[in-house]
Amino acid sequence: MAERAPSAGQSWGSGIFSLSWLLGGKDGQKKAAAPQRHQDRAVAGDRPMTVAQEIVQKANKLQEQLQQLKDSSDPLALEFLRAFEASMSIAIRLLTENQSLRQKLEEKASLPAPLPAKQSPAPLSPSPRLRVLPLQIHVTGRASGSERQFLAQLREHLKPLGIQLVEEEFNQRSHCLLLLFCPISSRVGTDISNALQSLPDTRQAILIVLHHRPSESSQLYASSKREAQHPGLLDTVDCCFSTVSGLYPCYTNTNAMDSVVATLQRLTGSRP
Repeated sequence: MAERAPSAGQSWGSGIFSLSWLLGGKDGQKKAAAPQRHQDRAVAGDRPMTVAQEIVQKANKLQEQLQQLKDSSDPLALEFLRAFEASMSIAIRLLTENQSLRQKLEEKASLPAPLPAKQSPAPLSPSPRLRVLPLQIHVTGRASGSERQFLAQLREHLKPLGIQLVEEEFNQRSHCLLLLFCPISSRVGTDISNALQSLPDTRQAILIVLHHRPSESSQLYASSKREAQHPGLLDTVDCCFSTVSGLYPCYTNTNAMDSVVATLQRLTGSRP
């Protein structure tokens, strides 16, 4: 047992030296070589010691004590050295990993920051300037809800064009734009004349003449434009409707809608 003590002491002597090297770098080498001189300078108060320097100083003292244990022939000293060896190996390994990690972090921090990725601008979608157009609705006879259908379809056609219709309550003396629906119940000329009779000359209006026809015979060969005589009329169109379904898809109704849309575009200045 006394012969094996020196080898254990030598192992721990190198371990303590490695610990001093890791904590102090080149300074640690010098301090490990001359621990007494380092201790005298620290005690003399030349300059404050860092935490690493204090650990190195304590490691150097521990190395001296281990050297004394190495020369001892006491079996307990050898057992102590063996037990201490495992703890010292772990400490040295952790310090080595810590130093390596710190070096990697410093290298990473010194690298230039990557430039932010350029984001391509979102494609510009055409959004026409919104124009609000107030108007009023008036029906001169029974239209089976055709006027509401026409207004709803008209709004859908004008929305992509940037025109928003705002319906106001009908007022006979108002100067607001008027959509005048005239269902034909007797003669075309007579019903149109009666519908326009109470309309002031200065009021702008669009006349929608509603013809009651079954969907299978919706084609019209006559136009109501020549029957409609009024200085405030901006447009006159013909539509077909039935008492069951109101307005229904047909060539006549499509032409009427297109004509009214074009008229409102010109009125709002959104179309030349």
